Amino acid sequence: MQFIPNGPDIPNELLHAHEEGRVLFFCGAGISYPAGLPGFGELVIRMSKHAGEPLDRSEQDMVTQGGLDRAIGHYEKRIQGGRAAVRRGLPSCLTADLSKPRALTTHLALLTLGKDKKDNLKLVTTNFDTLFEKAGKSPITIHQAPPSRSRWNGVVHLHGRMPDSASEEDLDQLILSDGDFGQAYLTEGWAARFVAGLFRDYTLCFVGYSIDDPVLRYMTAAHALDGSRKIFAFASYKRDELDITKQKWQDKHVIPIMYDDVNYHRMLHQTLHVWASIYRDGVRGKERLVARYAYKQPNQSSSQNDFVSRMRWALADPSGLPAKCFAQLNPTPSLDWLDVFTSKCFGHNDLTCFGVQPQGKINESLSFSLLQHPASYMSAPAMSVVTNGLSGDWDEVMPPLAYWLTRHLGNPKLLLWVVSNGGQLHRRWRRLVENALSHSDSMMCDGQFIEIDEVKEQSQYAIPDPMMRTLWRLLLLGRIKCSDCDRNIFQWISHLGREPSNVMLRLELRELLAPKIALRKPYNLSSNKTDQEPINVRERVDWELVLAADNVRYAISHDVNNQQWKTALPYFLDELQQLLHDALDLQRELNDASEYRDFSYLALPSIALYDSHSGHYDWLVLVELLREAWLMVLKSDRVQAIKIAQSWFSLPYPLFKRLALFAAS
Repeated sequence: MQFIPNGPDIPNELLHAHEEGRVLFFCGAGISYPAGLPGFGELVIRMSKHAGEPLDRSEQDMVTQGGLDRAIGHYEKRIQGGRAAVRRGLPSCLTADLSKPRALTTHLALLTLGKDKKDNLKLVTTNFDTLFEKAGKSPITIHQAPPSRSRWNGVVHLHGRMPDSASEEDLDQLILSDGDFGQAYLTEGWAARFVAGLFRDYTLCFVGYSIDDPVLRYMTAAHALDGSRKIFAFASYKRDELDITKQKWQDKHVIPIMYDDVNYHRMLHQTLHVWASIYRDGVRGKERLVARYAYKQPNQSSSQNDFVSRMRWALADPSGLPAKCFAQLNPTPSLDWLDVFTSKCFGHNDLTCFGVQPQGKINESLSFSLLQHPASYMSAPAMSVVTNGLSGDWDEVMPPLAYWLTRHLGNPKLLLWVVSNGGQLHRRWRRLVENALSHSDSMMCDGQFIEIDEVKEQSQYAIPDPMMRTLWRLLLLGRIKCSDCDRNIFQWISHLGREPSNVMLRLELRELLAPKIALRKPYNLSSNKTDQEPINVRERVDWELVLAADNVRYAISHDVNNQQWKTALPYFLDELQQLLHDALDLQRELNDASEYRDFSYLALPSIALYDSHSGHYDWLVLVELLREAWLMVLKSDRVQAIKIAQSWFSLPYPLFKRLALFAAS
């Protein structure tokens, strides 16, 4: 996630580990650049100038090849006065210019980021300067030697500390040359043991180091002793060298967080400042971030300014408070954010962000979204061979996001999304939707038009129009056909071939041939005018009357004329008549039919004859089956057939009148 435009993209895994207090920052020379202090390479040059003896050819080669510690060791042995003479100039080489703008801002940011939820500070620096002490608003504990884990609450100067008035002994104890590093990490090994322990207990993040920094070389060597934890590092690159630099870091088994080194590493410092500001303010910091970006169009996000990832990170906060802030904003944030919240951008490494403990083996194929993510064990349903049909519970993030969706019930995009994702609402969201629809109905019935206008002013789609309320109620009743329908008419036909007609077959046929509404996006959806009452549902969404099972006409056309079917049809006549009535009732609800009007004559011009055009409408098979069932009754019981035909005249809808006229003919 980027905290700033064009800034480094910090992995969610690192952000979450930091919030849990599992990240330890290692701070190198780069954090002191704003105060005018040099990096390791520049320090070698300054020291040689102060000593008055230039580097020889071999020492220059060492510097060029990244062997800065070896260059210093060789230099200290070569010049007159040796180690003491070289180090005598360190204080002047490392004199900070605190008058520079933001000279200590990065140190202050790291002091903030280095604190856990209990306000305990744990930072490690390999710098010699005392800028952390100067940056702190209150006195901080300084450890000049590795402390015990239980007593650690402060900044550890792992390679020594140079006080403002440094003595020759102070300077001699600084770890600077290859001999010093060898003693600390190899022969005596006290630094290696300390670092190895940190690798086991924390996720380490290096800040202010270059790829050739000797410190990093010794650190990664220590990590080789125990590589169970990942190492992260903020890594700068020069233009056109991104891939090469990234690979160099990865070769050291470090996960690089790449950033452009333009303007003296400005991207790094700004990122740390913003990150610390948000972390310092906790949930309120994330709420501010949410409020800042909620009204932006998500499609304006880019790899240079990925504010969408910032929103996802903030909204995923386990407290649910940033999500609540988002859901309650007025005006309501656009439904365009739905695509962001349903984008499967999370993976195995993000499981802990949602309270799920991952297994040891990484699942590369795992992907999930903010609105559909794995549940923690507290929310997941129990594994069982018998279930009460209840799904898992929600975490704290889901209720406010569901409430935000409920404020868009009048937007057809939401309904179409629900249908395309299975159409089964979680019981808690179902309750929210039902309450919202009831409240809308109540306001309309009570004539609270001023209140309705006030609500719409803050949330354009919060009060769905009558047509959209109808569609939502049909969805709640299970009358909207969804993408996961698995009704199998072929299996029912095979059962009919093996056993006589019975109650079970009749009830199953009722489910299979139940009329439903299939929804799809209309061509003119983008041009809908929400300030006008629609004349027809099709101005909101395109729809079609279908049956619960697919391919019904195809399945039945191969069997309807055999004797077993003909014998069974009279038994199903009442069901078929009721199903046809239900189909016309659905059309009536959607203003496509009335007691005196339907458009069946267009799809099925003749009741008596099969019309190939009717094959485009599966639901018309109900008419044909009802017709065939009545003809079979006519053969066996003419009186009963006449009664049935007469009853059709008393039913609403012209289609039943047409059936009666067919019977009379």
